[in-house]
Amino acid sequence: MNSNIKYFSGTCDGGADTLTSPFPQGAAGWFVKNDGTVDQTFTIGGQAIVVKAGEGIPVQVKARSATINGASGGYRIFAYEAADAVPKVWQTDTATGDITDGSVTTAKLADSALSADATGRAKMAASFFGLVAASIAHFVDGFWTAAAVAAKFAANSIAATKLEAGAAAAGIDGGDLKFTAATAVGALPAATLPVVLNLEVADAASGNNDWTGLVGKHEVIGFEAQVGAAGDAGNSYQLQTAGGVAITDAVAPGANAGDFKRCAKIDPAQATLANAAGIRIAHIRTAGSSAGRCRVWLVPVA
Repeated sequence: MNSNIKYFSGTCDGGADTLTSPFPQGAAGWFVKNDGTVDQTFTIGGQAIVVKAGEGIPVQVKARSATINGASGGYRIFAYEAADAVPKVWQTDTATGDITDGSVTTAKLADSALSADATGRAKMAASFFGLVAASIAHFVDGFWTAAAVAAKFAANSIAATKLEAGAAAAGIDGGDLKFTAATAVGALPAATLPVVLNLEVADAASGNNDWTGLVGKHEVIGFEAQVGAAGDAGNSYQLQTAGGVAITDAVAPGANAGDFKRCAKIDPAQATLANAAGIRIAHIRTAGSSAGRCRVWLVPVA
């Protein structure tokens, strides 16, 4: 930085000495030194600065003059004019030496000054990230649009297990409804979202087909059966509890492959299935093949 520096010195006699800057635009900064044995007050640019005996202090303020008020004692003052702009970092309280309130603006902070941890977050007001309009204004326009928020999550980043039971029950679309793969008799697939269980029934004499291990508490909201191979109009399928109590009425989907039919009734007293519960599909084969696929529609409940 190219600077012109002027030096003043003198002795207070109990009155006030006023020194005028030799620079046409005023001094860009000052350094004052109290050579006396008692405190002296220097007034520069309207700012009163108390300098203790034997001490000096820099004053980053542009002013035309400096006034010294104090008891007898010597003083020295350096005034400088900068050819380049003099950066104003902050102002200090002359009594305490602390940074003056409000003197450090956002522009004065270095990039990444706030650390990305609890220490950095503690520097923000408690409501900085609240839902009120003033907090939302801290973000760039468009930050909270549906598309922008969705883009902030990777595909499949929120697992079904992270959703509270019933969280999606108020309203779901096709993207939230999960169809499981065809599942033969045995353990049920893990699914806590609204789900359709695809349960395979093999061709066999009339009997029971059992599945176990339902994940989460669910309510049955639908049941349908579809013919897998040419069978008989009298063949039927019924959804039951693991203990054999009917949940729906028996469904006879038809005689031709692909025919399907939904149940007409669901017993509300039996429709709620506890976590880890099993389910049974009882089938009756009157003729032909009883192979088919039954679909159980479930929603999670609390």
